[in-house]
Amino acid sequence: MTTVFPDTVKCAMCGAENEFPVIASTNCFGSSDLDLRPAEMQRSTMCYWVQECPDCGYVSGEVSDPAEITKEFLESDEYVSCDGRKFKSDLAARFYKEYKICTAPASAVKKPSVLDKLFKKKSTDEKLITAFNAILHAAWACDDEQDVENAKYCRDIAVSLISELISDEHNSNKDTFNVIKCDLLRRAGRFEEVRNEYSSVKFDNDLLNKIIAFQIDKAEKQDTDCYTIEDTTSE
Repeated sequence: MTTVFPDTVKCAMCGAENEFPVIASTNCFGSSDLDLRPAEMQRSTMCYWVQECPDCGYVSGEVSDPAEITKEFLESDEYVSCDGRKFKSDLAARFYKEYKICTAPASAVKKPSVLDKLFKKKSTDEKLITAFNAILHAAWACDDEQDVENAKYCRDIAVSLISELISDEHNSNKDTFNVIKCDLLRRAGRFEEVRNEYSSVKFDNDLLNKIIAFQIDKAEKQDTDCYTIEDTTSE
């Protein structure tokens, strides 16, 4: 069961106070998708994962999170229009704006104040992970609205971001990221890349090897459908 309660949150960008629904508890029964999207009921809580201030348009997991972006960027056409993408889902657009904030150019990032310097700001790696999660969640929201073109567009961006995470020699989650990347490529219709990158990949974990073999088989069949981890062990 999922329980939600209303919470008044002060926007870190403009100071406006607005009420947002916040998850108090939820559960998850069943196998996650191959890109680790959770099963129900957690699956249906996505609309609560990101907030958008109705006054200034700032987007974050919680709009009370420190705002490192300029007011001018939030008012820019590229941000407001989501780079001109016509998302069928308002939720997908919200996640896309979160991705845009995390990947904004240096010129759009506020210079830290004295107070900012007293608190830990997000590192480049943290921003990259947040950006990746945001664009992946945007793809999921597109899936739910059968917005195929924008789902592919978001997954193509996600591939670039996760490739950066995989290339980080200090990353301890490379195997997990590699398996997710394989699913992103297949679902984006990039079948040849799945075969070229993963045909010779072997993990120490047998389940991960089964998932990759499953993905390659589906890529050979040019299958872009969504599958769960359970599906890879039942065939």
